[in-house]
Amino acid sequence: MIKEIVDNIHIQEIYKLKQSLVIVLNKPWALVSEEEKLLLAKILVSIQQSLGSVQILHSEVYSINNLVKNSVVILFGAQASPEISLYTLVNKNGIQLVQADALKELDDAKKKNLWNAIRQIKLGLQE
Repeated sequence: MIKEIVDNIHIQEIYKLKQSLVIVLNKPWALVSEEEKLLLAKILVSIQQSLGSVQILHSEVYSINNLVKNSVVILFGAQASPEISLYTLVNKNGIQLVQADALKELDDAKKKNLWNAIRQIKLGLQE
């Protein structure tokens, strides 16, 4: 039994850590509509993530000073503190941030702006 477990461990992956992807919403998850959840799921799939692979937080204002290096944060309707421009990838001290309007406010033009920002995010295993 132990041999099976050891044989299935990929040693090179033990020494590499994935970046932390944090989604910050301007309302509690319980109040997010099914349509908004579906949209968020589609956005995450576009960057090879899923609802189960990210940390989802609720905050009206989110302090970027509390983040750890190698974090990626996408804010939907939440205000970054200090302020950052909407739909622009910001790199600050090893942290990547994108601030967007609330999920329910994303029309086609805003979705395009969001896509242009998030496709620049560098996700994946760290060297």
